[in-house]
Amino acid sequence: MPYSAEQIAEFHHSLDEWAARERALSEALISRAYRQERSRVMAVQGFTRRLHTLIRCIEQVYELVPPEAEKPSRQGINDAAIWLQAFVINVYGAVDNLARLWVWEADAKYKGKPIPSMYIGLTPDNTAIRESLSEAMQEHMSGTDAWFGYLENYRHALAHRIPLYIPSTRMDDEGAAEWRRLETESFEALKARNFNLYDELLGQQSELGVFEPWMMHAYGPDTDDGTPVRFHPQMICDLATVVEIGEKMLQELDSLPQEA
Repeated sequence: MPYSAEQIAEFHHSLDEWAARERALSEALISRAYRQERSRVMAVQGFTRRLHTLIRCIEQVYELVPPEAEKPSRQGINDAAIWLQAFVINVYGAVDNLARLWVWEADAKYKGKPIPSMYIGLTPDNTAIRESLSEAMQEHMSGTDAWFGYLENYRHALAHRIPLYIPSTRMDDEGAAEWRRLETESFEALKARNFNLYDELLGQQSELGVFEPWMMHAYGPDTDDGTPVRFHPQMICDLATVVEIGEKMLQELDSLPQEA
């Protein structure tokens, strides 16, 4: 088991806690009055819809590949990877929604000019928008810089290069050598149309290695390559980060001067 019983219990407890905060945040954003209609649409049909999607993605991944699973099915692993892909894209989109909501409602500008759409965001590079926030919010956002580094690495790989996946097994050198031997023999059995032997060799392959709940996109020395991440706790961490930024952004919106 990759996690202890205590860790698994904490995952479920944390998910319940953040799901409750997500509901409260969504209700507050849906019910508040906005200066612009497009802001209301962004909040109601953009950000809160993405929050609901994040919860559903976590539920599906936890069902397909439970934290206590020692050897989940290949189909479950593959399907969970699809939900992970949807999750990462919507985490990134949710933060982007908040940035646009702030720019529109606060009429944020850079050097007196409107901020172009391509420069709207809350990442560390979006200095013009971060500087338009309160000091308390700027301080909070600076604490998310490392998280944004992980998020952008995974989101950009998913959108432009390598889709996220969950490796089905982890092997040591001896196991990897045995896997390659069986791969060669199974290919020869298939060419010889010895299907019974082929199935037997595939069965032996499936017994090799152990499952570890990591998600990944590409290994390698390139700066765009990623670092494996344990997805069960990471999904809850990502949900919590988005909800907390959303809660604080709501406070920023509520602190704007009332229009005459």
